[in-house]
Amino acid sequence: MKSSLFSWATLIASLGFSSFALALVPPAQAANYIQTKSIDFAGSECAAASVKSSGNSEIIMAFTSWRTRGNDRSNCAISIPVKVPRGVQVGLPTVTYKGSSTPALLTSEVFFAGDLSTAKKINVRNTFTKVDQTIGWSGCGEDVNIRLNAALMTDYGTGRINSITLSKLPTRSCR
Repeated sequence: MKSSLFSWATLIASLGFSSFALALVPPAQAANYIQTKSIDFAGSECAAASVKSSGNSEIIMAFTSWRTRGNDRSNCAISIPVKVPRGVQVGLPTVTYKGSSTPALLTSEVFFAGDLSTAKKINVRNTFTKVDQTIGWSGCGEDVNIRLNAALMTDYGTGRINSITLSKLPTRSCR
């Protein structure tokens, strides 16, 4: 089930992002010109996510019902289109997962759509905070679609993801 759960117009306006960035932008100001459109979710557990931003423009997705029981797997695929100004590259965000589980396997993929990705397999148990710091940069001034695929698989017992936080997008001058 695919749904657009959050219009980024309010977020962008509240952070003071500009509507258009047609000229070359100094790297120190590049984050002020990055635009996102909407965030789309698909998967067994992410339809009930709430999305918010903190003051430093992190994106926080809170899940009230992401649970995995018994020998089961639950997943969420997230897509974020990003408009990038000329002369700038954006990097992949750092992703932080918070949850609790009997021993389980958390799988995380963070990548630009169209690029190859490698799933990171992370063992989790009890209350956990796990970070995925995949490194990658967009093309110069190239609009991108950031993809995040997450899954939690338990052998027995229960597991849950409480939240996924994406850091502010890193930026740099084109190289």
